[in-house]
Amino acid sequence: MARPSILWAAGDKIRVIGYTEGQDVQQAIFTIKSGQGTKSAVFEIEEGQTMGTHTQYFAFYPSTIAIKTASLPASLEVNSGLTVNEQAAVEGGFDPSLGIMTAKADADGNLTFTHGVAYLGVQIPDDNITALKITFGKNAAQKRPVYSTENGAITTNNSGTAELKAVGTFVKGSYYYLCAIPNTANKMTSVTITYTHNGVEKSRTSTSMADDKLEIGKLYDFGSPSIPVIPPVINASNVNIEATDEAGTITYTVDNEVTGGVLTAAIQGTSTISSLVLGTPSSGSITFTCDANTEATAKTATVRLTYTYNSPAETVTKDVVIKQAPSGGSLAPEEHTYIFCLNSSGGDAQTADGVAGSYFTVSGSSTLKCAASGSKPYFGVDSYTIGGNVITYAKKIDSSNNVSFTTRTGFTSTVRFYSASRNTNTTATMKFNGTDYSLTWTDGKADLIDSGVISLSEGTSYSFGKSGEVGLFYVIVEEVEK
Repeated sequence: MARPSILWAAGDKIRVIGYTEGQDVQQAIFTIKSGQGTKSAVFEIEEGQTMGTHTQYFAFYPSTIAIKTASLPASLEVNSGLTVNEQAAVEGGFDPSLGIMTAKADADGNLTFTHGVAYLGVQIPDDNITALKITFGKNAAQKRPVYSTENGAITTNNSGTAELKAVGTFVKGSYYYLCAIPNTANKMTSVTITYTHNGVEKSRTSTSMADDKLEIGKLYDFGSPSIPVIPPVINASNVNIEATDEAGTITYTVDNEVTGGVLTAAIQGTSTISSLVLGTPSSGSITFTCDANTEATAKTATVRLTYTYNSPAETVTKDVVIKQAPSGGSLAPEEHTYIFCLNSSGGDAQTADGVAGSYFTVSGSSTLKCAASGSKPYFGVDSYTIGGNVITYAKKIDSSNNVSFTTRTGFTSTVRFYSASRNTNTTATMKFNGTDYSLTWTDGKADLIDSGVISLSEGTSYSFGKSGEVGLFYVIVEEVEK
């Protein structure tokens, strides 16, 4: 491992702090005078700055970091958070603005600096990397340290962080170091190296140092983790054409393209679209020709898009369905309505277009009966009427009893749900898709909330959460083919 040079350099400055009990603390910036390129240097006070006589002197590098003087003489405390999450990439070295060192002067005025950070080294495995991120499983680092003035050890942990990032131009084969201020309370748990490679973040995680804590002055070599290959993804939608159409176009994109990768298209199985001929894929589109449909039934064909990359060859595929409308007719988009609720006995009742279905995933089995009175008046009413249905039970939403679903790719989906809070927490909150829905009580009864229609992303999983005691009564998901 190529170790970084930790030597004094031209232009280096230190912050010197003079302390005498009962007097105001003095601070002045000193600039390097001699000793550049070595471990021992002479500094002189900058013009226009003063430093009187004091009983103790302390120093901090770099000079740009402000010190909370009220912590003296026991501690050197950084006055505000440091930008450790955005460091400059330095080939064979580290961002000098974060290479913290502390010192206390001896009787002769000499300053012996001790490290204030750990150094995390990664060797760059490839070209076209613009950012390097190291993420720990816990807050193994921090942003505002407190150092002992006697030995430089960290004495207090503040504003923990799990992420360190360097940005800039990275050279393949070179080492780059990130400065980490150790959080003495937490182990690393795991270490994830993330490269921004060709504009895409790619990560590898290791637990080999799970039980280790970061230590001041220690150099950690994370080696040269290879860049994970993120398989390409073909994006393309189904195509509908009219009965009289004799041509059409399939449009596509390829995410995570690989240099030299090639996309091809071929008809799968038997096409009922007469005389279907595919053109050569070019610039994100594939044109095709066919005969008009003179029959009373719709016709279809499946076209498989194949992206071939790497050597030996690897492939990813995407099937696209072409539908041709019947003569004199049209192609209506496929539509579905899914409903989840509990029946009059408290059991799951799932429907799709009025037919029992399995669109929703339900974990746990706890239910809550409405009950206006008696031993368990959970909601202060005997029932709620939703969509013309009388609902007497709710699904209890907590850490182990949940309702979730996944939208289909190729469809535009919406959801609408109804919920209320249980009597043990009359101001609970239903959580869904990053939004909190407040649940309240009025006149001893739980107010049923209607979320309204919420647009969803396709091919995405959703689940309901809560704060407090919550009942979920009714969920409607509607989807329409794009």
